[in-house]
Amino acid sequence: MTAGSRGWQTQISLRSVTKPFRPHGLASVVAVGDGERRISRLDASAANRFRPRVTRMAFLEVAGSLARRLVRALVKFYYPRIEVSGGERIPRSGPVLLVANHPNSLIDPVLLGIAADRPVRLMAKAPLFRVPVFGAVLRALGMVPAYRGSDDRGEVAKNFESLAAAARTLAAGHVMGIFPEGKSHDASRVEMVRSGAARLALQALEAGATELRVVPVGLNYERKERFRTAVWIQVGEPIGLTAWRAGFATEGPAALRALTAEIDARLKACVVHLDDPAWEDLLDEVEALLPAAGFYRRHALEALHQRKAVADAINRFHRVDRARAEAAAARVRAHDAALRRSGLAGDARILQVRGWRLARLLVRDGVGLLVGGVVGFAGLVHHLVPHGVVRLLAGRLQTPGRMTVALYRLLIGLPVYALWYVAVWWLLRVYFLPWVAWTWVAVMPVAGLVALKAGRSFRRTVPLWWAQLRLLAKPAMAAALRDQQAAIVDELRGFAAELNPSGPASDAPGVGPHSVTYKPPIWVNLLAGSAVCAVTVLAALWLLRDRPVEWLRTQAPALQAWSPAERAENLETDERALVAVIDGLAELEARYRRFEAELLAGQRSYYRQEDDDEIRRMMVSYLSYRAALLRTVWKYQRHAQLNDEHDRLRALLLHYTAAAVAYEYAARFVLAFEGQETAIRKLNEPEPVWGLPAGTYDQIRSNLANVAHRRWLEAGWQHYHATVPRWRETGLYQAEPYARFHGAIATAGAYTAGLSDRLLTYKVATAVTDVGNWARRGYYRASSAISSLVGHTKIREPRSGAALITPDKLEALRPRLRPGDILLQRRNWFLSNAFLPGYWPHSALYVGTVDDLRAMGLADDPRVARHLEAYARPDAGGRAHVIIEAIGAGVVFTSAEHSIGEADSVAVLRPRLSPEQVREVIARAFSHAGKAYDFDFDFFSSDRLVCTELVYRSFNGYIDFPLVEILGRKTLPALEIVRHWTGPSGATQLEFVAFLDGDEDTGRCDERDAAALAGSLQRPALTWLN
Repeated sequence: MTAGSRGWQTQISLRSVTKPFRPHGLASVVAVGDGERRISRLDASAANRFRPRVTRMAFLEVAGSLARRLVRALVKFYYPRIEVSGGERIPRSGPVLLVANHPNSLIDPVLLGIAADRPVRLMAKAPLFRVPVFGAVLRALGMVPAYRGSDDRGEVAKNFESLAAAARTLAAGHVMGIFPEGKSHDASRVEMVRSGAARLALQALEAGATELRVVPVGLNYERKERFRTAVWIQVGEPIGLTAWRAGFATEGPAALRALTAEIDARLKACVVHLDDPAWEDLLDEVEALLPAAGFYRRHALEALHQRKAVADAINRFHRVDRARAEAAAARVRAHDAALRRSGLAGDARILQVRGWRLARLLVRDGVGLLVGGVVGFAGLVHHLVPHGVVRLLAGRLQTPGRMTVALYRLLIGLPVYALWYVAVWWLLRVYFLPWVAWTWVAVMPVAGLVALKAGRSFRRTVPLWWAQLRLLAKPAMAAALRDQQAAIVDELRGFAAELNPSGPASDAPGVGPHSVTYKPPIWVNLLAGSAVCAVTVLAALWLLRDRPVEWLRTQAPALQAWSPAERAENLETDERALVAVIDGLAELEARYRRFEAELLAGQRSYYRQEDDDEIRRMMVSYLSYRAALLRTVWKYQRHAQLNDEHDRLRALLLHYTAAAVAYEYAARFVLAFEGQETAIRKLNEPEPVWGLPAGTYDQIRSNLANVAHRRWLEAGWQHYHATVPRWRETGLYQAEPYARFHGAIATAGAYTAGLSDRLLTYKVATAVTDVGNWARRGYYRASSAISSLVGHTKIREPRSGAALITPDKLEALRPRLRPGDILLQRRNWFLSNAFLPGYWPHSALYVGTVDDLRAMGLADDPRVARHLEAYARPDAGGRAHVIIEAIGAGVVFTSAEHSIGEADSVAVLRPRLSPEQVREVIARAFSHAGKAYDFDFDFFSSDRLVCTELVYRSFNGYIDFPLVEILGRKTLPALEIVRHWTGPSGATQLEFVAFLDGDEDTGRCDERDAAALAGSLQRPALTWLN
């Protein structure tokens, strides 16, 4: 705490405001009058009188500091891009007098504080000090009243006292700010600088401010009245007043005039200043031509730097060569007039590019406007009312011109928008669940900013875009404008080269703050590059590694330990089995070729359950044959242990024949589907019903690409040829089944001879597949998490969350249900309804009670039997399972109370099938129990099911519901089941049972007829639109 010569003053900087304020004790150092004396102790009465004053001052200081922070934050929100150039020129301590231009009323003082990063005291108009509380805060912040004749002419004489108080503030080491133009204005220039700043500086010097610096500060706005625009604050060269005064011989009025002129010159160097206000239109026109001249602007702050450079250039050339400058200005104005007649601007793309590049840019602009409009629409709707209110009230209060537009919009906008957000939150909270209200008010500020940016782009781009499209139909006019602009651009480049002869012309406008670019040492780059290369190489080696083959993983049996009889029996049995496997593989290949031909002819489809099952059967058969071959290879790999040569050669032939045939048919399998992405996708799907793991095709292809395995086969091939004479001698070559084995080996050798060249291709394909699978798994986990969140999220809970279908409605419906019935369900107010087409978002299958299943003879069906125990157990509420449905948790068993009783609308359709067909439908549904939910809604895959896919696959072949393509995937929305029922073929396949129709307006659920169910196809998905 320090004391000045007149009363107590406490200084708390913004950087220290976070520290708790603690008043000093009674043993404080206090400056009194013109001298200083240490008070070691105060008497009790003096302390009691002093303490309230200290407490009040401390409170006002803290309140003022907090207010300063708040005001700066608000201004930074209004102007989000504020750049301070030369901020290091403002001393961090000691007396400083900031002199600035004054284009934006009370916003300018706040920007001075941001630039100084120190508490700045200013002279404010006197009537503000008479406002309760606000006046006390101003005094606590060190502000000094200024008495203006327009307020009270009788008090103007008090300005001498205010000037003396400001001088004492500077002498105490504080920062004062002053706007020497005297009032705000809209001109792109510094108006007449009055002598008040110089007078204050000289008076402060006389009062003892020997280290005083007078620092010019230029406040340059992109569009000062516009929300979310940029500000460039340029701090100029300070004037060391003691040194300046020492170098000036005279005193009095001459010194005052000289200092005023020096402040004027230095301030103009920091501001976008034009010597003649009439040149402002010329400044805009030249600025619009800068991109065409090669002076590109990446953001608004660069545009401000360029605007300053162009203004300085206009001033300079009008001073040194006015005739040339005016001639160039006339050409620029004429070109601008021609552009305006065509609806164009100087930076129109049609004047810079043509052909496909122009078309690409125009399309990009159109797409950008479309995307911005879609994203920002909610923000536009939400903010229309407060925006209109703020514009209306601010327009009535602001002064003529643009000086106070931002101020009043900010002052009025704060309470208006705050009240609007509170009102909207309250309305949403009343109608929706609390999370909807909170989410809305949290998202809307961002949506509003998007809408703001999109709206500005729309207002500028659409007229320009349309003008460019019209000009495309007038190539001669476009060419003339291009030639005219090219000539002017060349002239501007010439002016720029004269301004900056030592560098490229494109650098001339780039007047920006001093910046330092950090470049790391070369060893850092080398180390980082080496690390990246090492990680890349290791990742590639890992992805291209040999994948292990199944038969190499366990210890083979010791053949020598077998008795001769046991050995003979095993050899004979395995020889017969190997012949059967070879024959079976040949027949399986022929069977697949027939399937493939029918598939290509459109007679089969992977979307049909019957055909899906057929490809699964063939897969299981192939894998069974493959397992038998690998088991034979594994079993006889210790053939060399046998002492009996005849048995040893038989074991060797079994071993190598099985290996060759396994390798051959792995190659046939991979080559048969090579390039068929749809088939490969189906083969890679897991299918728990058939016991098929995920990635079967990829696994076989990776085994085929195993380099060690291939080398082992090639070595075995050489050993085979070397052993052929021994087989001939022992009668194991021409006799059956040995001739069959040798023939299979020869066929395998011929078929796989060229595979060596494809191993790298297979390895790369496997690596790419691994990376793709990893990415897809991550995407699926993310999408499923989002889908689960959306699917379980309600936006409203009327009736305290109770469903419209009441228990009595459920009990009335229950006796009418039959096993095999299709249930269509709707739960209102769930967020997922907005993302699903039509009124019906969910379907399920009524399969009946355990007794119903037994009565139909399904208890003995293996597809049902393995789930019967779980199905017979009641749910957590003690209710019987009667329904199978696919929900977020997967394909599960549920009760009628849960599936129907918690819905708001339910429809029941009954298939016109025979009892045998109904049994098959239910058995199929049970076969899918336990599968995961398909958050991709893709009916191609059968390892994961969505709700309607369970119905589709259960009835497939009996009732063929037509699939529709949505976002590139074939699927079946629930409303398509209703649509199929209303169609000609559906009427013969499905019959209407019941429709419980919930009505949110009445809060009731009534039974409706078949016509009402057909009419539900026209209902929207969103609940509040029904």
